[in-house]
Amino acid sequence: MLFFKKKPAVTATESSEQAVVPRKIAAKLLPLKEIGRFALEQKSKLQQEESITINGIQEIQDSFEIVEEKYSGISQSVAGFKSEFKGINEVSNRLETITEQLKQTALDSQAGIKSVDSSSQSVLTTIDDMQVNFEAFQKSLAEIKKQVEQINYVATQTNLLALNASIEAARSGEAGRGFAVVANQVNELSQEIKEMVTSIDSSMGELEQKNAELNQSLVDTRNAVDLSHETVNDTQATIATITTVADDVTKESEQLIQTFETCDTEIGLITQNIDDSSHYFTNVAEKISDIKTKVSQKGFMFEDMTNVLEQIQPLISEIESEEE
Repeated sequence: MLFFKKKPAVTATESSEQAVVPRKIAAKLLPLKEIGRFALEQKSKLQQEESITINGIQEIQDSFEIVEEKYSGISQSVAGFKSEFKGINEVSNRLETITEQLKQTALDSQAGIKSVDSSSQSVLTTIDDMQVNFEAFQKSLAEIKKQVEQINYVATQTNLLALNASIEAARSGEAGRGFAVVANQVNELSQEIKEMVTSIDSSMGELEQKNAELNQSLVDTRNAVDLSHETVNDTQATIATITTVADDVTKESEQLIQTFETCDTEIGLITQNIDDSSHYFTNVAEKISDIKTKVSQKGFMFEDMTNVLEQIQPLISEIESEEE
């Protein structure tokens, strides 16, 4: 690219007129040479600075891409944490549901145990009443036994009297025959009574034994009911403890859920901030790209400047040669 046209050939007259000033022109061209040299030198320095600038911009871009990648990783980590946090929150909600079911089951069990205990108390009352009746029955049985023994005694005495009467009737001969018949009948009757008394006494013995066994069964039943009552009391205490623990777990679960909700809100804000700040990365990336484009355009300008400056020295040499 040339900025000066070549001068036309001069005539002999003009040459003679200009011959007196070649040194003046050469002296005037020296500053121009120096300017060209200095301009080339500064251009070279500017190009070096431009290269450093381009490298710096590239490093900035590389660093920014790393930052953007890390930022994207943070965003993904936050999203993953939010998903895991949601899972934990769901588990906490299920824990609260299970705790409520546990409390309800404990309350239902407690109500059932109270009902069983109430029924046990009714059984105890019935057993007490039965024992009272059996004691009265035992007394009556003892009284009957006494009466039977008395009847047996009377029958024995009657038998002896009948035997004596039979002996006396036999001594009386024909006069005591009718009396002997009566005495024999009385004797037979007394024997039957004794046999009946013996049978009654045996039956009463069996009845006494069965009554004693039944009374022992009532005692065993009462002991079992008492033991069941103690077990019921222990179970109620255990259920009360379970209910207390369930209440504590519910309170802790509520606080945990509240904490989760607060954390979820904070995570939502973080996510929103990440989403809101994502366009800054796009803007910075676009600006870095724009800077690189402009720096590249400067490179083209330096090339044009180089072309211009490189024409100065040949032009000066041409002028000097023409002046000679």
